[in-house]
Amino acid sequence: MTPLPAADAFHKCLEENSPRVISQGRYVPVYRGRLDLAEVQQADLRSLLGTIQKVMNEALAARKRVPDHIDDLPMYFDYIDSDFPSATAFRDDNNYAFIGITLPMIYDLGDICVRLSQAESIAKILSIETTAELRDGLHAVLFNHLLSFIVTHEFTHHVHGHVLTHQSESTFFSEFTNGNNGANLDRQAEEADADGYAAYHILANFIDTDARRNISAVLKLDSVSPNALDQAVFSCFVIVAGAFLFSRPPCDISKENIYTLTHPPQAARLDYLMRHSINWCKENRPALVEWMTNERFQSIMRAVAEATWGMNGGVNWDSQTVFLRSDEGTTYFQDLSKRIDAQKAALGAEGRKEPPSTNADT
Repeated sequence: MTPLPAADAFHKCLEENSPRVISQGRYVPVYRGRLDLAEVQQADLRSLLGTIQKVMNEALAARKRVPDHIDDLPMYFDYIDSDFPSATAFRDDNNYAFIGITLPMIYDLGDICVRLSQAESIAKILSIETTAELRDGLHAVLFNHLLSFIVTHEFTHHVHGHVLTHQSESTFFSEFTNGNNGANLDRQAEEADADGYAAYHILANFIDTDARRNISAVLKLDSVSPNALDQAVFSCFVIVAGAFLFSRPPCDISKENIYTLTHPPQAARLDYLMRHSINWCKENRPALVEWMTNERFQSIMRAVAEATWGMNGGVNWDSQTVFLRSDEGTTYFQDLSKRIDAQKAALGAEGRKEPPSTNADT
């Protein structure tokens, strides 16, 4: 049977397999299907979404094949018709690997970046002026970082085999705000792994490629030293990663439920994400390791929290932090790290297997 076109397969998979949630007293699908961009009324937004989709799909088609990538189907990026802010990775029956994002999530990401670009404390961290032109430029730079992080996180769920592992469960790996329980430590390890691998990709793509020149031009940092530009680009990633996690409603955690969440608590995710970011710096930009002191990191996070305050319902992470610093929290971190290491070892072993022959006798 001839496979459906990617867009049609994307819609069919969502329509038939969407998880459901209770909304206004009844069960409704989280995902109704593919969003037809022609239905987006604002012409400028419709054009932007079309451009993003084109760029993302071109990048996915041109991606480098890596031996450790164990589920490397043709990939397709598109938008999902939904009332909920979410991004998700899912697949069909061995034809496509899908990455989808909802319009409410796009709005959330845009709102985060507007708040950050308007904050004088963020401009001060990046050593840029606060003119209207530079604020617009900063918004574009931060949005590019943040959207790339979200998409690469979902990409990782595919190439590291997370979606394939759970295929029989019709699992959608989602950044979804209306549910964060009913899972286990394996699922949390997969989410932490996706964060870490995405951090590696984003830092490499924005610091080690011509993208840094574009950022330098947009933020008018042409006259700064290469080290200072590295610091600004690295800070942009740290800012948006922290802002995204700060904007998500924090869940209450305890020793009874910590192992049943779909995602690690935000404080734990940020800790693990920064560990991966620092590891990338050690390998590629050692000077950034010494520059990003704990004091500087905390200063950045304070500015981010202030800029995004209220997006998560006005709840801080104090209770999460208290738990994660307790004996039970220390044990949880150790267990999570062990599970992540075990999954990485399994990924490496699976990726080194010889692929089956495509020239079998008939």
